[in-house]
Amino acid sequence: MNLSETDVRFGPFLSKELSPVFSQKWQREASKLGFALSQIPEKNREERQVLVDKIQAIKEVLHESK
Repeated sequence: MNLSETDVRFGPFLSKELSPVFSQKWQREASKLGFALSQIPEKNREERQVLVDKIQAIKEVLHESK
């Protein structure tokens, strides 16, 4: 079974099922990453981009599963 990077991160079955607990967990994680992003200076573009990518991936999984 070949898993995508998204499947490895979020779980191939959990991300499709989208239980309330799964949604709450990843919404909290996106919130924490958003706070961390706000604490990183603009000049650290690479670090900021890593967090932006993680937040975007979470939003995509939560949106696709609805």
